[in-house]
Amino acid sequence: MTIFEWNDSYSVGISCVDYQHRHLVERINELEAAVSFSSDEASLRRVVHGLLDYTEYHFSTEEALMRAAGPRLSAHYLRHRAEHEQFTAKIQQLSGTPSLNAVLDESLFDFLVRWLLDHILGSDKEMALLLAEQGKWSEAAVIAGHNAPFEVEAVLEDEHRNAVERSLLGALKESEIRFRSLSDSVPVLIWVCDADGKMILFNKQWSELTGYSEQQLRDGSWRDAVHVEDLDTHQQTIATGLEERQPVTHELRLRRHDGRQRWFWESTVPRFSRHGEFLGLIGTALDITERKHAERVLVHAREKLQREVTRQTAELRAANERLKQEKDEQRSLIQQLREAQEQLLQSEKMASIGQLAAGVAHEINNPVGYIASNLYTLENYIGDLLRLIGFYAESETALSDEQRQILERLKREIDLDYLRDDLGQLLEESKEGTERVKQIVQDLKDFSHVDEAEWQWTDLHKGINSTLNVVHNEIKYKASVVKDYGDLPQVRCRASQLNQVFMNLLVNAAQAIEGSGTITIRTGRNDSWVWVEIADNGIGIRPENLNRLFEPFFTTKPIGKGTGLGLSLSYGIVAKHGGRFEVASEPGCGATFRIWLPIGGPPEAAASDQIPEDDSQTSAA
Repeated sequence: MTIFEWNDSYSVGISCVDYQHRHLVERINELEAAVSFSSDEASLRRVVHGLLDYTEYHFSTEEALMRAAGPRLSAHYLRHRAEHEQFTAKIQQLSGTPSLNAVLDESLFDFLVRWLLDHILGSDKEMALLLAEQGKWSEAAVIAGHNAPFEVEAVLEDEHRNAVERSLLGALKESEIRFRSLSDSVPVLIWVCDADGKMILFNKQWSELTGYSEQQLRDGSWRDAVHVEDLDTHQQTIATGLEERQPVTHELRLRRHDGRQRWFWESTVPRFSRHGEFLGLIGTALDITERKHAERVLVHAREKLQREVTRQTAELRAANERLKQEKDEQRSLIQQLREAQEQLLQSEKMASIGQLAAGVAHEINNPVGYIASNLYTLENYIGDLLRLIGFYAESETALSDEQRQILERLKREIDLDYLRDDLGQLLEESKEGTERVKQIVQDLKDFSHVDEAEWQWTDLHKGINSTLNVVHNEIKYKASVVKDYGDLPQVRCRASQLNQVFMNLLVNAAQAIEGSGTITIRTGRNDSWVWVEIADNGIGIRPENLNRLFEPFFTTKPIGKGTGLGLSLSYGIVAKHGGRFEVASEPGCGATFRIWLPIGGPPEAAASDQIPEDDSQTSAA
């Protein structure tokens, strides 16, 4: 930014004077710029001397014009010249000062601008008017002794042109020196290229960094200083700036003369002349190595912090998982305790039922034994009596007619022939009934297995049959039972518990049948496993309920019809035997429950006796 902007209002109407005024303004602005950029003492002194020389030249031009106008401008000439001497004295005073930096302050520039502005708008404007009254300043020049009207102007313009050329050359040299001094004094790398991309200037920081001279750098050695990975990007950035004539920035690495690499942030801007002509690019590179190092440290710290956060998050997540696992284990233990309690209650109930059944069976066995024994004795007695009656019948001929008539009437009254035939049938039915009672009592004992509470080798078919007899009353009105038994070996188990499982499945199957249906019982063996399958053709199980069948207290039966513990307890019993359940069902097509059991029982069960020999005879249906 300049302190004095020229405009046409400052024009006095004399071309050479106006031209010199504009140039004088530029000289003052140049001095202000040199002070603003903190130029050295020698540079400032050269600018001051240039201002003094051009001021004296300009003042001599104006004074020559006034002298040529004649005595009518003498008074104005003297006053005008005094103003010139005042200004010249001020500039000469600056030239003689030992230290220009000490006196080139704001007050000095205020004086220069105000004096020049007042002088142009005052004395110079008045001079131009006086010359115009004299019939133009060119005519005044003729009176002064010149033959041609424009000779003085031509001579003055030639002298001015030569002075301007000398001033311009000096200014250009001064500008180059000033730019060189400025570029060498700043702590950045600076380069300049022309419109074709040819490097024409490198400041001294480039040489100090790379170890190359400026001529070597201009000849292309600067490329050797650019990191090989950044060279293509750097050249492409310069090409983009030349093509688009727009500012561009990028980061690159430069190699120092000692081989170390430094990071730089480079800004490239276009250069234009006053007339808008593109002159090339100026690039400035600022060392950002410390910043890059700080960024790496920051990234490392961020990564470390992230790792720490991740670690702590993982620890918190693991702690939460442990707490969740502990809560799940507690819930599982509570559920197991609840199930164990229910199973214990059920087991105690079954044990009570078993003890009751055993007691009832024992009590029934005695009278049934009496009845069976008496029936056999009675059969013998009746046989003897019938033989005696037969002998009497053969002896009827020895009786009198009256006796025979009485005897015949008695036979008809008691229907002796029917009585004879019916007595045998009654005895057989009574004997069959006593045998059935004995079988029911035995089935009660087998179902309860009060005397078999430990692990024993058991015939599963026998347990299924005894369970069928126990639940016969529950099934007989709903379904017919089809047995499809395979060849099973004896299985080490707790028979009373498995009988409870069979009972639950059979009762559930009967209750799932609406009207009348069929319950099919199949068994089989697969290597070291046996399986028992109970299937019905009832209403089936809905898909959404299949995964909940073995949950405690889950039931689809109406309130009062089921507790929801039967399958849960059955699942726990089978699991304790080392077995598993398989369930298949479709709504409306019935359900199939298959129980798999290891022949030898679970591994943790202690062997109570030796594995029996294969007795397939007792396993047949």
